[in-house]
Amino acid sequence: MTFPTLPTTTAQIRTNVPIIKTVALDGSEVVRSGAAQYFSISLSLRNLTETQQRAILGHIASVGGGVNAFDLVLPGGLSDTSTGRTDSLTTNATRNSGSTSVSVTGGPTSTIILNAGDYVKFGANKIYQVTADATTDGSGNATINIFPGLLETSNSGETVVTNAIPFNVRYLSDLTELAVGIRMLGNIDIDVKEVI
Repeated sequence: MTFPTLPTTTAQIRTNVPIIKTVALDGSEVVRSGAAQYFSISLSLRNLTETQQRAILGHIASVGGGVNAFDLVLPGGLSDTSTGRTDSLTTNATRNSGSTSVSVTGGPTSTIILNAGDYVKFGANKIYQVTADATTDGSGNATINIFPGLLETSNSGETVVTNAIPFNVRYLSDLTELAVGIRMLGNIDIDVKEVI
């Protein structure tokens, strides 16, 4: 189920990298990743009409609060590539889990197709962030550098999603508060976490 399309006043996206840090008696530190990276998103929806309020509350009920996952396309173009490109890219090589680069084909020649900071999705539910601008060569091929490393193997021929990327998320709280003011306009704050 997809989150309703509504006007969002603010959207905040955070990358979470669980780490384990050990400090020795001499002060030296060892830092390592403790689990998979994931995104968390906060949405502030303001001045919602009664119909919009009911759409959100109905959605929350339909997914069982924080129990079931759903798709969320970030508002305001945040789920789209910052280059404005809408190319039909596919992976053109198999990459094993842990790889921090993915080879793609299908872009225009000698063009920046993704900028550092853009989001991208390969096949599975996980969303990745581009770490360096990706420019195609004379044949329309490019290498996309990503963070985190692939959680699953990416096979050749997979569709690369670069626009209207659906983040697979679940609500973080069982509690939903609706504040209604004058003229019955409501405000709702929502926090969700990427489901991997």
